[in-house]
Amino acid sequence: MDIRSKVLDTLYSKKGSFVSGEDIARTCDCSRANISKVISSLRKDGYVIDSQTKLGYRMNNLNDKLCEQGVNYYLPRSLHYDVDYFDEIDSTNTYMKKIALEGIRGRKIVASSYQTSGRGRRGKSFLSPKGTGLYFSILLGDKLEYIDSKMITVLFALCVSETLDELSGKKTGIKWVNDIYLNEKKVCGILSEASFDIESGGLEWIVVGIGINVYLPKKGFDPSIENLAGYIFEHPEHDVFNKIISSVVSRYHDYRENLSTAEIVDRYISKSILKDKKVKILQNKEEYDATVEGIDRNCNLIVVRDNGKKEILSSGEVSIKL
Repeated sequence: MDIRSKVLDTLYSKKGSFVSGEDIARTCDCSRANISKVISSLRKDGYVIDSQTKLGYRMNNLNDKLCEQGVNYYLPRSLHYDVDYFDEIDSTNTYMKKIALEGIRGRKIVASSYQTSGRGRRGKSFLSPKGTGLYFSILLGDKLEYIDSKMITVLFALCVSETLDELSGKKTGIKWVNDIYLNEKKVCGILSEASFDIESGGLEWIVVGIGINVYLPKKGFDPSIENLAGYIFEHPEHDVFNKIISSVVSRYHDYRENLSTAEIVDRYISKSILKDKKVKILQNKEEYDATVEGIDRNCNLIVVRDNGKKEILSSGEVSIKL
């Protein structure tokens, strides 16, 4: 671990309290002059660090800089994650898939506040405005024999929706199967990608990518999505990027270990925004209008075509008719 990471570890471990430069230097096994240089560098990179004579340094509670130490600060100690974070990246899912293909497993997250080539479902691009969104991917590579792969996106959609509800005090909903909506506008998309073992047919790994519109971009959303896209917070919230990631991850582990599939499905269905809505369905190159009847116990979407024929969908694109 380099000195910069050690300094961040120390400041986050004592978050809210001052730590003397001498104590930090001792922990990092370097001079106080080096600590001063590292603190200056961190401030230039956007970290809000207080300093006071005779008291030392303190990570300010208003800090909202995405980093490994920040994510793990809010996680239970038993859930420590390795976090790679970037100010800019092509796609967090692409990066994480490369890591998975190299055989790396364990608790791993990659996160950024800007993607240049974000991807959505069915190969669509995912617009990722700079500095106002949170984009992160989680590698699932352990105990996959106990996972119903179909339920992964359902579970993470629930975890994200409940996280945003808790942190914002607002009520989000889920548009089947993996979009999070607030005030009838999309604020989050989720893309799950997996690799299967050819011989056993079992899962080798799953990468879950999550993109959230945390704030409204200064110049607004791109004209192509401005009538469809929403955002969570009107004003800056302290450390919200780190809090969102840690809360989603914590919920995932908690629900996977402590909730039955039936309980997860119940919560997911309760957050659906599609019941009784008029929608347009795109499935297997066929497009048709229908009314949503509900979601079944396998999280399939039940719709009734305009001609009265009932369909049960396990996949497909759904858009709400305005």
